[in-house]
Amino acid sequence: VDRATTGSDTEPVGLDELAVKVPVYNARIAQATLDDNGFQLVKHRWDHVDYYDEEQLLQTYYPEVCALIKRVTGAKKVLAFDHNIRTSAVASWMNKSAEGPVPKQIKKGNAVQSPATVVHNDYTMTSAPLRLQLLSQPPKANDTLAKVLGQTPLIAPEES
Repeated sequence: VDRATTGSDTEPVGLDELAVKVPVYNARIAQATLDDNGFQLVKHRWDHVDYYDEEQLLQTYYPEVCALIKRVTGAKKVLAFDHNIRTSAVASWMNKSAEGPVPKQIKKGNAVQSPATVVHNDYTMTSAPLRLQLLSQPPKANDTLAKVLGQTPLIAPEES
């Protein structure tokens, strides 16, 4: 559950792969909604950030993403706390043919990872409550928000 600075693209254990053809639709014309489809495209003018610079991600991108999600969903509180930068230029078990030079690590941040080529869910019924509990503790040195929060938990312990 803790963030490894070396990335997390380790080979899966106990996975039976099954190739499935999935039709791809243009979501820009499908008028998908968050409630009906689990995602929604919205028009938004972004401030440009260098995605390979952790400071820009934490100081500009995170607050902007949180504000956008609050505006679109009506949520009272939105917390960004972790991210992965993925590129086809990085080789791994999921991407055997890397395409070219790319930083191996985000400036002052975590490792750059290869694209996720398998359908996956970052949280399970077991790991999601554990993650909330960890976010209610002071960040560890390798937590993405440690530079911003210091020893202050992202979530108050009584909220987890």
